[in-house]
Amino acid sequence: LNMAEAEPLLRERHVTKISDDNEDISSGETRRKRFRKEHLPFGGKVYLARKKKPDPWWVTALEISAVLGVITVSIVTYFYLEHIVLHVQHAYAWAGHSHSQHMIGQRYMQGAGVEKDQEEAMRWFRVAADNGHAEASYNLAVGHLKGYKTDLRQGEPRKFLEHALDNGIPQAKDVLSRFCKRPGKC
Repeated sequence: LNMAEAEPLLRERHVTKISDDNEDISSGETRRKRFRKEHLPFGGKVYLARKKKPDPWWVTALEISAVLGVITVSIVTYFYLEHIVLHVQHAYAWAGHSHSQHMIGQRYMQGAGVEKDQEEAMRWFRVAADNGHAEASYNLAVGHLKGYKTDLRQGEPRKFLEHALDNGIPQAKDVLSRFCKRPGKC
């Protein structure tokens, strides 16, 4: 036999022949198998889910480590949130964000989360004011007028107060009218 002659024989062997009364089934199939194939979608060629292999030990260890890491970070954040916020503000301040620079100045002025240091507060107010922050401009000028150590020269407090007034700080008008009328004070 060559392949061309053998192929029809192979096909005939796997074909199911059903008799007229549906009782006889050739090639060894039972009534149950025939029922399954005829009434299932896709002609009974559905693969059942196999039992999943368990994960390797290192995957389980990695999952447990991740859960413990999240729990640890949550606990640390809960108890040290103010400290974390301070470091994030410092990072933004060093990156040049003027509002963060002003907030760091406020922290040093009030001693919130850091040791109270008015000179350091004025330094941060100066950096924020140079970046155009109106409240920092006002705080720097008022700090200078109150006698805190700043690096402002003659005429700069007036410039910073006018900048604050132009950008929506109404208290700057009062300070300008009361303190900067006197010559040599601003």
